[in-house]
Amino acid sequence: MVDSLESGRSTWLLIDDLIHLGEIPDEPPGLPWREIRRRFSRPEVAEDLLKTGALVCRRPEKLPRELREAVQGTRDRIEKIEEVGWSIDAWTFHQSLKRDSRLIDDSEMQRSYAELVELRHSMADRFVEMFGPPPPAYHELEGEEIELPPPDHDLGSLDAALNSRVTNRFFDSNAFLTAVELSVLLDRAFASRGEVRLGQTFVSQRKTSPSGGGLHPIEPFILIHRVHGIDAGLYHYSARNRSLTKVFSDQESVLRSMAGALAAGQEIFQSAAIVITFVARFARQYWKYRDRARGYAVMLKDVGHLSQTAQLVATAMGLATAYSGAIAGEIFEQITGYSDIEFGPLGVLGCGPAVNGIDGLREPERSPVDRS
Repeated sequence: MVDSLESGRSTWLLIDDLIHLGEIPDEPPGLPWREIRRRFSRPEVAEDLLKTGALVCRRPEKLPRELREAVQGTRDRIEKIEEVGWSIDAWTFHQSLKRDSRLIDDSEMQRSYAELVELRHSMADRFVEMFGPPPPAYHELEGEEIELPPPDHDLGSLDAALNSRVTNRFFDSNAFLTAVELSVLLDRAFASRGEVRLGQTFVSQRKTSPSGGGLHPIEPFILIHRVHGIDAGLYHYSARNRSLTKVFSDQESVLRSMAGALAAGQEIFQSAAIVITFVARFARQYWKYRDRARGYAVMLKDVGHLSQTAQLVATAMGLATAYSGAIAGEIFEQITGYSDIEFGPLGVLGCGPAVNGIDGLREPERSPVDRS
């Protein structure tokens, strides 16, 4: 399989065709179209490579009429990728994540809590059978240890939220959030607390979570299932205005199915009152980190910061949360019509009241840390 780094599309090749592709010069003047078609096992192979962008045509006006439109579309896409500032490494990684869009079978998760705990034990044993024991849970260095004073400083509600935060996959599918609860959650996690102006035009937001380069390129899109006073639908949250803008609305049943599809088939998100999608605005990030793969890595870290802040806020409010980085980007594109060159979802966070309340379900019982 040959991937076009620019378009993100793939073409399957025989080994001989792959060799012939490598023999085509990548510097002007290249080869005539007729000669290129003749080199491959079938003429359609060359046409597929041309349409996906693995082969680049410098003079599309010389191509047969039926190929010109397809080639021009690929050329336009490549130009947009370069305009936004993607590096080849980052774009290739981003496209590989989209291709790895296999649905997750979480049917085993649709069980009682007691059954789920037992399942997690059996799954752990299964992994040990396949791959051997895992690396140790703790990493310790050899050498003299310096003991620190007891961490007895009371941080009040922050300590309570930190100690109570837990991934909870059992949302109450009939429970609602209030509009105030939604407003508080989004405000504390995503709203701008101020801004700093640098130079003539650069404005950097200040939020409760850090962001590489002060760019804050992650936008929260909220899939609302059940919030009192707000229609079910997909909304964008404005960090500046602390308001929602509707992208579209539909029946809750339709949106629940959409939430599962967006989370790569994870049906647990269908029962959450809301699902927050962390969407990267690539042009904002690559304005500074142009042609640098590191810029993509920084955005993933930004999502981690925002997710943790949102989960701590939700926990302090008595709400359950579950985060996943498994997400079907093409579903978001279909829903919004956004181009994957400019926008891309990097994670989802389900949130809402838990079955039996936040304290009704816990992870397998915790034991004290063994420091022996």
